[in-house]
Amino acid sequence: MSIRKGGRGNSAPYKTQMVRTPEPLLELAKQLTEGYRQVLGTDREQEYLDSVQKAISNGYYPDDTSTSDERLKALQTRLSAIEEIIGTYQEQSKPTRDWTKANQLITDLKGF
Repeated sequence: MSIRKGGRGNSAPYKTQMVRTPEPLLELAKQLTEGYRQVLGTDREQEYLDSVQKAISNGYYPDDTSTSDERLKALQTRLSAIEEIIGTYQEQSKPTRDWTKANQLITDLKGF
């Protein structure tokens, strides 16, 4: 499947928007986009969107009065959810796909 970038005769079947992404998050953003393209138009599309939203929302702190232990646990939960999503899409992706940067980012985040 060719990457739909828009333009003459090659428009994506969904609305797009330009976003400036910090370089440390760029590879993850690309992988999330590729994962969405793989499930686009299938019965797994909404499940994918829900799982990404869940991974993001699980990491937010319950309130500003939370203790450092609660914040650490929330961050660990969020990291585990993201790691699970990436692992699922690693298994389902093309064997030639390079997941080195995503794996390195997760390893670095675990080190904190």
